[in-house]
Amino acid sequence: MKIWGDLAAKYGATKGREITDKLFLEMHYLLWNISGFKDAAIAFMQSDANLYNGDHLCTIVRRFKEHGLVDNYVDYSVTNFMNRTVTSSNGNMGPADLWTGSKRITSINGCSINVQNVTIQSGAKLNLNAENETIIDAHFEVQAGAELEIK
Repeated sequence: MKIWGDLAAKYGATKGREITDKLFLEMHYLLWNISGFKDAAIAFMQSDANLYNGDHLCTIVRRFKEHGLVDNYVDYSVTNFMNRTVTSSNGNMGPADLWTGSKRITSINGCSINVQNVTIQSGAKLNLNAENETIIDAHFEVQAGAELEIK
């Protein structure tokens, strides 16, 4: 149990207590009464995919690797955002899109983000939130009246 307490404390300090609590609660719906620590780690990662589109997997996997709960081949290091037009219309909304006031915001999160062949149309906003790096390669266009934020 010390492992989970340590993970909750470290992860909660990094990503916020509310997110951590929701992930732990969701994780329990995915477990059986004979599940072990590695099963729980996989369920925790699946919970992040279910609730937050995997936005926190980079940090989660790193924390679990520190405790030997996921294999070294598990890697969520690169998120590809390619061949897309970010638009301000409300059609074709995906899990990365949300409305704030009158503006559509598309947020892409990951350990590292690879961006290729992307156009941000006027009135649209794109947030690129990489824990490590954002690589913009090939064609990339931000039209007048569009917004781009890179963290």
